[in-house]
Amino acid sequence: MGLDLRILPQYAIGADFSHDILECDGDTEMFDFIKNVEKRNGRKVPRNGINSFSGTGEDGEHCYGQTIQTAYGEDMISVQAGELSDALIDYQSESWRNRAVISFIKELPKELEVFLYWH
Repeated sequence: MGLDLRILPQYAIGADFSHDILECDGDTEMFDFIKNVEKRNGRKVPRNGINSFSGTGEDGEHCYGQTIQTAYGEDMISVQAGELSDALIDYQSESWRNRAVISFIKELPKELEVFLYWH
């Protein structure tokens, strides 16, 4: 089992929810860049979390709802899109999906929060 990542961009500045899910392909090198940003500049989500399509329902299935922790039981962390974009500026993934995710991140407003859901 490998480490997977969903990137949940904040809907708008100040919003406590995300309607988008950017599903990354497993890419150790890319994930290392992201983990370094998370370690240096990451912020725990607010105590009440955010609402996203990565919420967990009573049956344990994913649904739209409150998202506070990752699938590993750790508090979800956010970083600013600009910090993430800067860290990935020169990275060229072999995965078309990850190249698309990086392109999406580069187009986000720099001050927008991006929530990192490791699973």
